[in-house]
Amino acid sequence: MLSRKLQLASVVFGFIGTLAIFLFSYSLIPYQGGVFGSEKINKHNNLVKKKNCLYLVIQKIGMGMLSISFLLQGIALFVQ
Repeated sequence: MLSRKLQLASVVFGFIGTLAIFLFSYSLIPYQGGVFGSEKINKHNNLVKKKNCLYLVIQKIGMGMLSISFLLQGIALFVQ
């Protein structure tokens, strides 16, 4: 019974982690302008930088959730 609960928890962590990585992996926003931009472009680039940092954090959380999922699967193999 404990093995099934661990497997179910593994599925949940794996699904959420995969979803987080999939939704935020190919969506980094490109920067506008060149090296020297106007104030408006620099302001926009700072906002883009903050969003991209948030996306990277979500990707790392997704990888962590997948790691937890694999760990739970391994533990479920040895628990009766």
